[in-house]
Amino acid sequence: MTSTESDAPPQMPPEIERMNGALRRGDHASLRSLAKRFATHDDPAVRDAARAGLERFARDPWIDAVFAVTALLMIALAAHYLGRPH
Repeated sequence: MTSTESDAPPQMPPEIERMNGALRRGDHASLRSLAKRFATHDDPAVRDAARAGLERFARDPWIDAVFAVTALLMIALAAHYLGRPH
């Protein structure tokens, strides 16, 4: 083995490269889509990377709850304002 062969980084599977590319672009929707597809891959490295991506970028249920409460508050305030005589 020459020094250039030992210095070269190991080749990653193309599936992991695709997920990393989506992450570098900031395209989290594509990353989640790819990770779902590769979560049952035959290669354990790809499968582990996909599961790690799914865990890292999973939707937070608190965000949905805060959004719903904020929407209800805005509707209540608009109804209160528009329901009063001016």
